[in-house]
Amino acid sequence: MMHLSFSVNSIAIANLRNRRREYRLLISGIVLAIYFVAATLLFAATMFTSLKEQHYQRVGKQDAIIFNCQDAPLEELLESGVLSEYGTAEIMGYVLPDGQNKANGFSIARFDETALTLAGKEALEGRLPNKAGEIALERSTLARLRTKASIGDTITLTLLIPDGTDFMGSPVQKTFTIVGIVADKLGYLNQWALCAPAYHDYPAGVLSVDEPIAAGGKEIVNCYGRYAQSTHTSFEQLKSFCEKYGIIDDNFGWAAVENTRYQFLNNSNNTNDDTIIATSVFFMIIALILMCAACLGIINSFSASLESRKRQIGMLRAVGATKRQICNIFGRETLILSVFSIPLGLLLACLTVWGITRILGPNYIFHLNALIIALVAAAGVLCVLFAASIPLRKAAKIPPMQAIRDVDLSRRMKKSTVKSEKVFNVSRHIARRNLTLYKNKQVMVTAMLVVTIMLLSLVVFAATPLLSEAKSDYGSDYHLFQQGRAIDWLMEYEFHKPGITEQDRADVAALSTVKTVTGEKVLSVKILTDKITPYMMAANGYSHFDYLSPEPLTEGISNTPELHRSHSLLHNTYKESKAKYGYTQDYLTVDCCGIDAEVVEKLSHFVSQGRINIDILSSGEEILIIAPEKYGIIEEKYDNGSISTRIDYALDKETAYSSVYHNNMFQAGDTLTLSLLYTDEPEEHTGGETRKLPDKVVRIDKTVTIGALLEITAGEKDLQKYFSSYFYHEVGDIITTTAGLSTLGFELPYDALAITLSESPDPEMEEYLDTNLALITARTAGADLISFVSLARENRKITYGLLIAAGALIILFFAICASMVNNTLSARIWASKREIGTIRAVGASEREIVHSYLWQLVSMFSWGTIIGLVAELAVCRWLLAAKQIPAVNTALPVWQPLLFVVLLFLICCLNIRSKVGVIFRGSIVENIREL
Repeated sequence: MMHLSFSVNSIAIANLRNRRREYRLLISGIVLAIYFVAATLLFAATMFTSLKEQHYQRVGKQDAIIFNCQDAPLEELLESGVLSEYGTAEIMGYVLPDGQNKANGFSIARFDETALTLAGKEALEGRLPNKAGEIALERSTLARLRTKASIGDTITLTLLIPDGTDFMGSPVQKTFTIVGIVADKLGYLNQWALCAPAYHDYPAGVLSVDEPIAAGGKEIVNCYGRYAQSTHTSFEQLKSFCEKYGIIDDNFGWAAVENTRYQFLNNSNNTNDDTIIATSVFFMIIALILMCAACLGIINSFSASLESRKRQIGMLRAVGATKRQICNIFGRETLILSVFSIPLGLLLACLTVWGITRILGPNYIFHLNALIIALVAAAGVLCVLFAASIPLRKAAKIPPMQAIRDVDLSRRMKKSTVKSEKVFNVSRHIARRNLTLYKNKQVMVTAMLVVTIMLLSLVVFAATPLLSEAKSDYGSDYHLFQQGRAIDWLMEYEFHKPGITEQDRADVAALSTVKTVTGEKVLSVKILTDKITPYMMAANGYSHFDYLSPEPLTEGISNTPELHRSHSLLHNTYKESKAKYGYTQDYLTVDCCGIDAEVVEKLSHFVSQGRINIDILSSGEEILIIAPEKYGIIEEKYDNGSISTRIDYALDKETAYSSVYHNNMFQAGDTLTLSLLYTDEPEEHTGGETRKLPDKVVRIDKTVTIGALLEITAGEKDLQKYFSSYFYHEVGDIITTTAGLSTLGFELPYDALAITLSESPDPEMEEYLDTNLALITARTAGADLISFVSLARENRKITYGLLIAAGALIILFFAICASMVNNTLSARIWASKREIGTIRAVGASEREIVHSYLWQLVSMFSWGTIIGLVAELAVCRWLLAAKQIPAVNTALPVWQPLLFVVLLFLICCLNIRSKVGVIFRGSIVENIREL
């Protein structure tokens, strides 16, 4: 039994001291493994914290908001363990920005301290109210009032006062002093659940706790709470609580659970959780690949070290060392290297994650704490020890005499056949002998080379389309649009709902660097007709006009009793609407889009019949109609019997179409009767799927002439490019100018504004535009703003970041691949010092020895290169065939992987020359006597 002081630590430390050079590559692999583990965990923690913080800033820290719960015993939620804490907001009134319309308003309320904290009502400017007559407003709601008032100014608001069941008879006016601007929450919360006034609304104005309600009014209480248990458990318990105390409103349309609609918001940020999970999984997969690559490097490097130290292991075993002691000695070396590598690996990981968060912007917060550091250090060390244990267990099993005499090599020599020749090339003969004896140890090197070639090729192959996408033109620089406007086949509901106005458009046009502002208005109108042909029906997939028949018109749909009943009710509603609103003809409900005259002029490429006359269009005498000369239907049948259809507007002779339809509905010069049917009331149902037909309805009929027929495609151009996403350009849809819509009497707010700049903005100008456009957008409830300037920049940033990351990944794999090849050959060279000394003694030169290893290198690279090139070309062709990557200007990568292989080969050649040179600098006697 070996003495303890000489058995493990002293031998391990002596080995580390005497073999510093040999351990450099092993240390590099250990640092990389720790770095990847640390970077993964740190980035996951940072991403999680950042997204959570973004969510809190947008909607608050509450998990649930219960509306109109003033009669419920809220303390029970704490006592029963549903909520860990809660606060209340008492709604005192509902603001009517225009003095009469509820659709654009917002609530104001008194908050207790807990509710203020959970709702995130901190003051961004000024302060929160502390006495009656003061108010703090969200910036977006201040903009909605269309006032220039700021902090310190007084403002008079028109309020609807709640009375416990509805609102008091008439609005009241009340004057407040603006003392603060609070963080915007209403716009984000309404994305979760668009709420109606006051009785289920998110308060956007903060009043003092001393603010009294108007005489005769009764406060509406909202409860903001944090779950005490898991989201699912607390949600179910909260649902039961709402049922028990009657907090139910069938008109509230957010979360449907088992066909019952509850009047509370389950604000559990599932969307952000999904984003966190998806992002974390993506980075975990990348990190797993990198960790595996680093571990392969550790395994290879440690295997090479143990291969060259077989005789040392044999001597230790010969003097009494057990297998466990051998594992402890060399495992202790790895542990010491790991512990000393932790600070460097952690430092690199912290700098990397910090740099990524700086690039991503101020919304991402670098998160670091002691627990994460401890987990990272432990995970890194365990990863390294696991990788090192694989070759170590194998080395510890070698018997003493086998290690000293290299019996394993002798056995391989007996089993292998190396052809004897009287005259032979020394270098090739030695290379052939080593390749025969060590052929099983080249598999890992070949596999790593194949993986690296494939990775490089895929990055090169995807780079061109990614760069093209990053430089894509969005047509405009900003897009301001109103969400939530529904296009309905029966009529236009809430027709005069506030929207984007002419004043908004003028204010946008007045901003610096704004070159053009084009507007778009979309509504549904009816084409009155006595003839409806399959040309019109098939183009819209039949389902667009399902109301025309009591039976499903769409093919491939199973005609179940429920579906038959649904279509029967739909058709009955259609017949009732004709009778009630005086339609004697059938009608086809289509979209009618009004756009600026300069945009209409650009549609001349799509004209197949007639002509575009802007003056006549603007006078309301003519319209344009989308009516391709012909189109084809392509059907695809699935195993379950269902059928999917696709419409091809550019017919191809090589394609087999199930049907081809020719235009027999519309001709240029034909006269059409268009009917607009609208109401200012919201849509209602009488129960089930039966519509309640409103009584207060306006019908406007206009006779127009078709000025021109438009195709949907014209060469490489698509009609959709000239419109926003709200206008889908289907057959039968109508286009005119915005002036033409007004002349026809179809007057309504803008659905969208497309904003183009005169020049690319610098950061200061972009901030100016973003701020002012956001204020204009905030004037209208449900309006949103898309910055294509920011989107294009982010796309470029993401694309360049991906390519840089991919480049770094390739460099890493290049280094690992070079390390594996060099370690394999270096171990073989060091293990063959005695053989090299013997060959030197009989006259072999350094050049012949170097060439023998170069031939082995050629053999290693040949198989890996051939397999890698074949595999990457097959994958690239499959991506093209599957249309995962566009074929335009995308060449298959060939010279790039070959250049990579050549560069790697040259580096390995230099390593071989260096290692053999070291041996030849010693004497022949030293080589032969080396143990």
